[in-house]
Amino acid sequence: VIIDFRGKLRKWKDRCIAYRELSESGDSSLATKAVFETLRWAERVVNADQIIFPEIAEDEPGKDDALVLALKDRLTRAASGVVIDNLKV
Repeated sequence: VIIDFRGKLRKWKDRCIAYRELSESGDSSLATKAVFETLRWAERVVNADQIIFPEIAEDEPGKDDALVLALKDRLTRAASGVVIDNLKV
């Protein structure tokens, strides 16, 4: 399952069993509001054994730093701090 932000993992959309975009435009307010419902959705995807989301940088262009940090914190906590450096096709 892929949970995306700003289309960073869009190229993987056809290679996963489920994909959801928190905000294509990078709207950190919208993404922050949707993250918990999206995580609950991801946990219900049948046959899913991993939930992957992109690195979210504090310096996302033109975005509210506090909301970007909140989004990153929520996703990092959900992942128990587990980080993958990159995905290979």
